[in-house]
Order: sequence, then C-alpha cells, then structure tokens
Amino acid sequence: MRTSSSRGPRLKSPSRPFLFLTLIPVDGGGKMARRRAAHAMAYVTAPDRATAQDIAREVVDRRLAACANLWPVESVYRWHGKREESNEFVIVLKTRAALLPKLIAEVRRLHPSEVPC
Repeated sequence: MRTSSSRGPRLKSPSRPFLFLTLIPVDGGGKMARRRAAHAMAYVTAPDRATAQDIAREVVDRRLAACANLWPVESVYRWHGKREESNEFVIVLKTRAALLPKLIAEVRRLHPSEVPC
C-alpha cells in the first residue's frame, strides 16, 4: 500500500468483503427488492470443456455456486521452470462468501490438476 506522494493519494484497503448488489423479485409485476450481500466469485481453469462442465454442474447441483460461466481461453504460464501454452476452459463460479471455503474444497476434490488455478 502506498502513502500520499507525488503519485497521488494513499490507497485505502477494503473495509469489507467484495459485495454484489443482489436484485430479488418481490412480486409478479416485475418489481425488484435491492439488498447487499457478501458474495464471491471463484476463477478456475480446466483442461477441457468436459471437465469444466463436470465441475460446474457438480458445484451448482450441490448449491455451492449459484451460477457457473464457462468459456475457452488460451493460457500462457510457467510450470516446473518452463513456459507452457495450452488451450483451457475458464469457469467463473458465483457464490455467497460464506460458501467459498466449501466451494474451494469441492473444486479441489473434482479437479484433475495439481493446482486448479
């Protein structure tokens, strides 16, 4: 964290968890109630579409995530001292902050890799 200087004002550290604005239907007329709740997003890569789908379906079915988004990506990274490049799938999991530890444990259990980035 930097302090005030010629580069600008001191940055503040977050005082609470990352928050999403959650819109909740309150009636059939399209009105929505607003509430702020502590939510979290988990970013996971999988080696292929089938693995990504399996992980996404399992954590959503177990209600550890409300939603999962999947898309293909090309990754460049270092692994065991070498630069690697591979095609992977990203899974973005949306959940409540309170469920994050259980979600992480389940992704680790389901994921085929040593490090489910």
